[in-house]
Amino acid sequence: VTGYVTEAQLRVLLRGAVVTPPTDDGEVGTSPVAVEAALRLTRTQRVEIQRQLSSLGFDTGVADGLWGSKTRTAIKSWQRANRQSQTGYLT
Repeated sequence: VTGYVTEAQLRVLLRGAVVTPPTDDGEVGTSPVAVEAALRLTRTQRVEIQRQLSSLGFDTGVADGLWGSKTRTAIKSWQRANRQSQTGYLT
C-alpha cells in the first residue's frame, strides 16, 4: 500500500481518456495536491473520472469536471476501498 493511485488504477478510472504527463523539467511537489495538479487533467478527463467513480458506486454528484466536496469524498471512498491512503486527490 503506497497511499497513491497507481498508473493501472488511474487507467481504470479514466477508461480511454488520455493523460499527458508534465513535459517540463520542473520538479513536482510531493503533496497529493501537487501530484494531482501535475497530471494536468483536462475537464473532459475529470468528467470521465467522475463518471467512472459513479459507475463503481462512488457518488460524485453531477459529472461536470468540477471537483467539489462530493467528488473528493468519492475519491477518498474509492481509495479506502482499494486500501490506498485516503487523500481525496488522484496521484
